[in-house]
Amino acid sequence: MISCVTLAEHQGSGYLLRSIPYSESSLIVHVLTAEHGKVVLMARGARRAKSPFRPALAPLFELDLRWRSGRTGMGTLIDVQRGRLLIPESCHIEGLELLALAGILYHEGLSHGYESLGQTMYRLQQRSDRAGLCAAKWLMLKDAGWLGDMSHCWQCGADGSTLAMVWHQGHLLCRSCGSGVPVSPGLRKVIDLAQSGENFINIRMNDLDISCWELMIRDVVRSCQTK
Repeated sequence: MISCVTLAEHQGSGYLLRSIPYSESSLIVHVLTAEHGKVVLMARGARRAKSPFRPALAPLFELDLRWRSGRTGMGTLIDVQRGRLLIPESCHIEGLELLALAGILYHEGLSHGYESLGQTMYRLQQRSDRAGLCAAKWLMLKDAGWLGDMSHCWQCGADGSTLAMVWHQGHLLCRSCGSGVPVSPGLRKVIDLAQSGENFINIRMNDLDISCWELMIRDVVRSCQTK
């Protein structure tokens, strides 16, 4: 007896997170979709010069996708149309960093991340310098549940408004809970402003605070990669 299984077809918007060469002519693509979260698809023939997939599968564009579910996980891309560019060409490198972070944060089977990535791309358009990239990454990490607020110790919950605070292995702590890199009150205030979007575009930051913020983000991303 022959068993016929009809594989479901899906259609929706998505962002290309990663493409991996497969054989001489195809690609395996990781796509963050609006309704199904992260999906992994085989784009057959996408590396061929005349393939319609080749020009359409570009990062930092909105994509309109149609694909078929796979029997054991990986699906098959049926059609893709390229939409609008998400960010100006002047901040493409920063945008690619956000796509790489999204690839770490969002896993198959979890239907979230699409809206957050869109919001962070919009935030990057507003400010694309080092501080702006930090703000966009921080927003994505916070939306994914990896961060607490900047006004309390993440371990004991102590009010940090009158306390010296430090950063230690991916956590903001009061000095009673640990030692680490000092996080200035000014930086904590800026981070809060960056999340709300209020006047962040015009805030000037010194190199020391920006470097501290970058270190904090690297620590949290390392934690994401080990869990």
